Formats: sequence, structure tokens, C-alpha cells
Amino acid sequence: MHGGFCSCPFKVAIVGVASNHTQVFACIYSSETGEWSDLVLAAVPFGVDCVSHPGTLVGNALYWMPRGHGYVIVEFDLDRHSLAVIEWPSGAEVSGNGCSRIVLTEDGRLGLANLSSHSLQMWERKVCSDGVGKWALQKSDELWKILGQRSRVELILGYTDDINVM
Repeated sequence: MHGGFCSCPFKVAIVGVASNHTQVFACIYSSETGEWSDLVLAAVPFGVDCVSHPGTLVGNALYWMPRGHGYVIVEFDLDRHSLAVIEWPSGAEVSGNGCSRIVLTEDGRLGLANLSSHSLQMWERKVCSDGVGKWALQKSDELWKILGQRSRVELILGYTDDINVM
């Protein structure tokens, strides 16, 4: 197209917390139709304050972590326009907000980077043929081995799935 502009279709996802703080919601805007999808809601098993980190696109689903009085991952399936709440890995300790990030694994699956005490844990969510998902710890490294010195790392500031850098 003349001038370098592209008229490619796009979608915009809006995610947030319902006013009762016990549900999350999502909807999609499509540039092709010029309309918003219906609002989809899912219950969360604890009080949620906000969604403060950008979502991560894995396959055709968007994942994010709502902040509140517990830890879960929310999945918004872009094909089915459905929300699901995924439990936190049972062995993953949480030191506080900002200590975990949803990541894209090397083979394109849902992953979780988690700072716990003085280690960095890398988790992967595997879904078997019957659709049941389970978390598996892929790697756990002491931070001093990664950084080459003893230091205090308190949070993960950011992540880009384009080049897998934290």
C-alpha cells in the first residue's frame, strides 16, 4: 500500500476486574467487524484488586495474572471467547507481587518464571490428550549461580516473549 501503511485486520483484548472483586472479565474488539464481543466473566477464588501486567499470548489464548489475595493465571481463549482460571503450580512459592511472570516456553507452551527465596524456577504447563493440564517444574537455579554473585533480587521487572528476555 502506498505510504507504507497496512490495512491489516487486528483485535484488541480488554481484561479487568468486576466491581465485586471476585470475578475477572474479558472482551475483544475486531477491526474487521468494528464491534466488541460479548463480555465474558469468570469467578476467581479470592479477592482481586487489579490486572497490572500485560497478558502473554500463547497459541491462540491470552494469559494474565490478576493481583489480589491469592495467585492464579487466567486464560482467555480467543477462538472460543471463554475464560478459565488455572491454579498456581502447587510447588511454586510466592514471595510477593512482581516475583512471577507468565512466559512462553521454548516449545511454545504456557510457562511461568517464579522468583522464590534465592532461586529462579521455570515451570511449564502440559496438557495431555484428555485436556487435563498439569504444571511441571522444568528448572530451578540458585540466583547466585545465574548472576555470578550473591545479590538480592526482589522482582521481575519485565519480559518480552519476542526474544525470551526477562
